[in-house]
Amino acid sequence: MLFKSTGFIINLLEKIFKSNFHATGVENIPPNPTIFVANHFTRSETFILPYILYKYTKRRVRSLADDKVFVGKLGEYLEKMETLSTHNPKRNHIMLSDLISGRRDWLIYPEGIMVKDKKISKKQNYIILSYNNKKRNVFTGAAVLALKTVLCKKRYLNAIKKNNQKELELLEREFALPKGKNISLMNTMIVPVNITYYPEMPGPNRLKNTLQKFFKTASARIHEEIEIESNILAKSDVIINFGKPIDVAEYIKNGQKITDSLMILPNKTKTNLIIRFFRYRLTNLFMEQIYNNISLNFDHIFALTI
Repeated sequence: MLFKSTGFIINLLEKIFKSNFHATGVENIPPNPTIFVANHFTRSETFILPYILYKYTKRRVRSLADDKVFVGKLGEYLEKMETLSTHNPKRNHIMLSDLISGRRDWLIYPEGIMVKDKKISKKQNYIILSYNNKKRNVFTGAAVLALKTVLCKKRYLNAIKKNNQKELELLEREFALPKGKNISLMNTMIVPVNITYYPEMPGPNRLKNTLQKFFKTASARIHEEIEIESNILAKSDVIINFGKPIDVAEYIKNGQKITDSLMILPNKTKTNLIIRFFRYRLTNLFMEQIYNNISLNFDHIFALTI
């Protein structure tokens, strides 16, 4: 019901503000448990992307959001959408459990901050230059989550094969897995998602006043973002492109063969070796797909919205 309500809101926005939401590459979305990784430009993507995915696939995707936006009506809405705060202490276990069981897909923004005030470059890895001129790598959390999902699922299936009840109980307890071997047998996939806004129209609009009244208890920073984002949505085309999926198990297959041959090493050490070797390689792979589909310069977009 909530996803239908979100659809109503988006359709209303399209009519009032002449913004259009277009989805391309929907055929690339696999039936497998999937991590969607997207570039991050506005907070509104937190509810736009889950609705678009539900509209075309009837699948409900969960996402993370900044703890600061869980206030008032907006916070209530996000909780009903099963959105998790980035500060939730159980978030990693919840995400792993959802993907291993196939209960829910997940949407992650590896950039970590919204694109309005940052520049992106690539040397060995993708680097973000934020508004305060601090440099850091694009977050590898989505890649690590995907790798852990594949490796944990393999352990679980091996425990089933060997009827190792102790290992099964350990994994079920550690990752809140459903009992009775009820996990998804399909490989975990990563789907790169690019979001482009065109054109951006600055100036006053009715959405700004409406949202600021609705979220009047929010912080000054949230109100500033409402002003910027309402200008972005007004009379814009929002193009969402789903790229070709990456089969994580296939991607790391050769590396796993090498670590599996090292019989002397414990499972935890093997897992850490795989994650350490592939986390940046996998992140660079899907971030390249995301950025290759961006048609607008981020600095131009920011200049138009302030």
